[in-house]
Parts: sequence; structure tokens; C-alpha cells
Amino acid sequence: MARAVARVADATGLAERSGASLASIVQLVAAAGDQVRSIAAAAEEQSSTTEAINQSVGDINTLAADAADTTVPIRRSQSGSWQN
Repeated sequence: MARAVARVADATGLAERSGASLASIVQLVAAAGDQVRSIAAAAEEQSSTTEAINQSVGDINTLAADAADTTVPIRRSQSGSWQN
């Protein structure tokens, strides 16, 4: 009978330790979830910023092309007037 009581006490102790370990695991998983959400938000913000940069680069490219299109006729007209 004493052995049975001792084993029940051991099992109870193990169950309590298991419960504490599971509670700790739940806290760690919650913290990991918070970090994942934070990383996802940062990645979304970075993606948005990258998209804005790409748009700006496209705008600059368009302006440069427009400037080149304007510059070529001006240079041609100037070089023609210099030859006269």
C-alpha cells in the first residue's frame, strides 16, 4: 500500500511538472507568434516601400527619356545653326 501511495505521489508530481512545462511552452509559442506577426508587418511595410521606390525609379526613367527626346532636336537645331 505504501508503494502505491508513493507511486501516486510520484505520478502527481510528474503531472504537475508536465503542466508547468506545457504552460511554459504555450507562453513561448505565444511569444513566437508575436514575433512572426511583427516580422510579417515589417515585411509588408518593406514591400510597400520597395513598390514606392520602383514607382519613383520608373518616373525618373520616364523624365530622363523625355529630357533626352527634347535634347536631341535642340542639339540638332543648334548644330545646324552653327554651320550656317
